[in-house]
Amino acid sequence: MSVNINDFVGSWTVEYTCGKQPWLQQGWVILIGTGSAFGDEVPFLTDNNAAVGVGFAVLDAEGKKVVISTEINISPEPLALILDGSQLRWAGFVDRVPLRIYISASEAVLVAEGGEVRDIALYGSTVLGDPDQVGVWGGSGTPGGGGGGY
Repeated sequence: MSVNINDFVGSWTVEYTCGKQPWLQQGWVILIGTGSAFGDEVPFLTDNNAAVGVGFAVLDAEGKKVVISTEINISPEPLALILDGSQLRWAGFVDRVPLRIYISASEAVLVAEGGEVRDIALYGSTVLGDPDQVGVWGGSGTPGGGGGGY
């Protein structure tokens, strides 16, 4: 099996972070493509049909949307991750500081009573400012558009 855009769709809670500058914090939620009111648009083809994109939003531990932008002086707009191979990528700004987000999916096929069960977990990294400020994180959630109540 291989990972595709639908494997990223869902509500994902950041369970673990480490690094010098883990911009994403434990307990934050990443909404990817659930179509919620937070603006995480369902998967789509880019304007030139060259890539697959998916909307996303980041919520803090209190459930408030974290403000990030694709332009340094612009208020929040719908944000989109782009599928590059088997990884989602985004580059923009938080508080006028460059921020890059990379998200990968880890697939496992587990043997369970009654057959095999496919399990997906997310992991990734963020780079805030210079390359020395890398944060690594892992998340669990509801893949396949589960939405987690958002």
